[in-house]
Amino acid sequence: MESGVDRLPARVDVLVLGSGAAGLVAALRAADAGASVCIAEKASLLGGTTSVGGGVMWAPATSRARAGGFDDSAEQAVAYLTAASGHVMDDETIEWYVRTAAEAVDYLLTQTRVSLTALARPDYRGEWPGAAAGGRSLDNDPFDPADIPGLADALRPSSYFPLLTMAERDELNGGAPSAELLDERRRHGVRTMGGALVGSLAASALDRGIPIVTEARAGSLRRNGEEWDVGFDSVTVGAHSVVVATGGFEWNARLRDAFLAFPITPISAPSNEGDGLEMGLTAGASRRRHDRDLGRSGARAADSAV
Repeated sequence: MESGVDRLPARVDVLVLGSGAAGLVAALRAADAGASVCIAEKASLLGGTTSVGGGVMWAPATSRARAGGFDDSAEQAVAYLTAASGHVMDDETIEWYVRTAAEAVDYLLTQTRVSLTALARPDYRGEWPGAAAGGRSLDNDPFDPADIPGLADALRPSSYFPLLTMAERDELNGGAPSAELLDERRRHGVRTMGGALVGSLAASALDRGIPIVTEARAGSLRRNGEEWDVGFDSVTVGAHSVVVATGGFEWNARLRDAFLAFPITPISAPSNEGDGLEMGLTAGASRRRHDRDLGRSGARAADSAV
């Protein structure tokens, strides 16, 4: 891991902006396909909102759930997602998600340092078709970054979660956690929940020799023939493909006013200032979801804001 835009390469096949779970997995997949990859993180700490959050993924009919003794099927999961999200997701997308979620989990378990446990937590709406009594929520096991020098200090800490896994919290059944366990994990830099997910993915990227550069804020995204030029203050990086995984925009008052119908108090990573959204809009990206969810007046406001 290095810091500062001067540590960025002049060109890569795939440039990933952001070091949350989405960006890190994209970088791993691209590297596994033979591409040269670099991860650029604008903040001084890794992980964005993934690192401060719970890190639990909803993935139905997985090998991890079966290993935990949970009964599930893709057909049941499709029925549940259709009831829950059929008004915003079409059938093809729902079926694609259910099919690939299980494949993605197998990839994480076999090709990265990620370690998962299926939780005995039911789906939120147990009365809907296809709801499962447990096994679809996958928790991250504790991650110890001791074998990667500097990684423990590079991970963004949680905003409010203690250093327990979700499974450990469930086992406490409302009781107090072991102060000795929490102190030991804190002293050794062990991470749980979203921090464990980011830590294990970042370690997997470093295992592959993927450079991770912090304090590298992208400010522009421009086409250059068949490639892209990404501007970082005083340097420009050329890339065949750019993955914009820069998080949300909830810390940007302008974009909140443009896109959100109600005021919010952010508890996510303060680096979520909408950089990727603004670069994407400037480069001509689609605003379809914003138009549909918040009305075209919001999209026009965003156009005038960038």
